[in-house]
Amino acid sequence: MPDAVEQPAPVKPPRIWRPMALWSAGLLLALGLIWFVAAVVVPYYQVRAMFKLRALDVDGFFYEEGVRVLGGPERALPKIRVYLRFPSKLAPCRDFALVMMGGCGRAAVPDLIAALGHRDPMMRIGAAEGLRNIRPGAAEAVPALLAALRDKVDDVRFHACYALSSVGADSALAGPALARALEDTVSGVRGAAAGALGRIGPAAKEAVPALTKALTDRVADVRLHAVYALYWIGPQAKEAIPALEKALQDENSNVRAAAADALEKIRGEDSPK
Repeated sequence: MPDAVEQPAPVKPPRIWRPMALWSAGLLLALGLIWFVAAVVVPYYQVRAMFKLRALDVDGFFYEEGVRVLGGPERALPKIRVYLRFPSKLAPCRDFALVMMGGCGRAAVPDLIAALGHRDPMMRIGAAEGLRNIRPGAAEAVPALLAALRDKVDDVRFHACYALSSVGADSALAGPALARALEDTVSGVRGAAAGALGRIGPAAKEAVPALTKALTDRVADVRLHAVYALYWIGPQAKEAIPALEKALQDENSNVRAAAADALEKIRGEDSPK
């Protein structure tokens, strides 16, 4: 019987899917790393570099020049958002990032409103300053700023006063709230409230009684800011004339001088020639 012919072993096809899978995974990993560097790492270091220039003490740097260096409002805002997502240990000066965010315009308002509720008081202060830097056009932030006037931290209340006078708030809302702030236990907040009412100007005429009462404040700086506020309210503050006349005898020379100017403006045509 002839020997059986041995059949050759079947040849297994090469497993080309493994290197392809590894190559594809490596490519996706590389692309993901490139995206991460471009979308996260680079913006993080760009924003962080802005705060190294803080030592130059350039006036208005954080909400004007800083935004310009970061590529303008549209490019700066997403970069600042990325920076603020990092924990405070990795992202110092986050409050100044919020101040700079104010230079990005109305698009930053929702972010700043959210930051007013942050647990870190420095972040709340930065948010108030950021809203102040936007100036008129952030009226939707008024409810959050009114809540900030009741904050437990003195500096938050202080900055909320000035932000309210800058964002284009309805005087019917801002005026009474700032008038109540004239009763704050902290003199700096009372002075800020008076200064904010002065910035609102004639539209704050409903606050004249509270400002008149502030002319007797025990702190000279508060009295001075109250006089300035009455000056800017102008003829609408005629009921404050008797109190301003008493202020001409104030122990502080700056208050006396400011009271004379305020009386002249408020009296208008009735001023003595």
